[in-house]
Amino acid sequence: MSTSAHTTLWEMPLGAREPAALRSALLRAQAELFVGAPARDREVQRSFEALALGLLQRVDRDTAQAVLHTLAACSDTPETVVDYLIQALPGERSWVARTAPKLSNAGVALLMSSSVDRAALAERTDLSEAVYEQLAILAEPQVDLALAANAAIDPESPAFRHLLGRARADDRLAAAILRRDDLTPVDEAALYLAADGARQTEIRTRLASSALFERSRTLPRPEPTAIEALVLAAVEGAMDTVEAELARACRFAYPAPWRFLEPGRGDLLPLGLRAGGFDEDCATRVFLTIHPAISHSVPLVFGMVRTFRSVARPIALALVEAILNLTADIERRGQHQPLFDPSGVPERAGALDTARRLENPAAERRVAR
Repeated sequence: MSTSAHTTLWEMPLGAREPAALRSALLRAQAELFVGAPARDREVQRSFEALALGLLQRVDRDTAQAVLHTLAACSDTPETVVDYLIQALPGERSWVARTAPKLSNAGVALLMSSSVDRAALAERTDLSEAVYEQLAILAEPQVDLALAANAAIDPESPAFRHLLGRARADDRLAAAILRRDDLTPVDEAALYLAADGARQTEIRTRLASSALFERSRTLPRPEPTAIEALVLAAVEGAMDTVEAELARACRFAYPAPWRFLEPGRGDLLPLGLRAGGFDEDCATRVFLTIHPAISHSVPLVFGMVRTFRSVARPIALALVEAILNLTADIERRGQHQPLFDPSGVPERAGALDTARRLENPAAERRVAR
């Protein structure tokens, strides 16, 4: 398509006297010529932009829709034309969000106005980090799921941090994030409760083998009085006291959101007891008395005992810290060196600095016992 072709078209009588059918046929034909042109330099794009914007205001909806489907997938389509069509055809916005090779800032703003369109927009891999963060801040389930599956979302980005924070309490979102192949051991540990048995084993092994993990991070054993207080609280069914005693044993500076009785959070009880340094006899007594929802289920009690036995104490502590997004107040080598930062998500940089100080990296690849 040449510039002269547009010049000829502009010489045609396009005013009020032009039949609607002619305007529609003309616009459709020019859209197809534009897309099919072997080359579309800047002059051709400007000429088509002027022609399309002039005709789009005087054609029916069906024509505009047909033209949109012709032009949307063409990377050279002027942004102003796509923006006009997005605004004129609200029902096509999600399709444009998924199809258009590029979107202008104005187009993105229009697509952000509807939750359905936002979910489609979240699937794109060419948006700015700021737009991804805006989408994540909204906390809409379908948008979150689309972002979780989007490989363009950097695990270090603010958008991913929002997702990871919500995924701790949302099994569906957690499952979507766990399907990614770019997660760090810390990311996986935060979503441990949502993983199936096989994946949980992989997470524990990967965490133990990672340079981010220090086997020396072990809490001291609780005092006899602390053990007695925990067991007594379990016998009395005082869940708040049990949670407080366990948080104290794990040395959490903030109230710990254990919520053992909520669906999917049962493993936190054996993990917390293991991390806190309680022995198996104490843990079993807690399982058998803490609440009918747990103690009256033989398979559940056996499963908790199995979890308690299968997870090494340092691994249990690392998992509990990641799941609860809290950090145990442990001092070693004269200074506090947390593996997890309680400010929002695990702080990878601090963990990496710690890893560089390890004297025997080969030992870190062995599973902690």
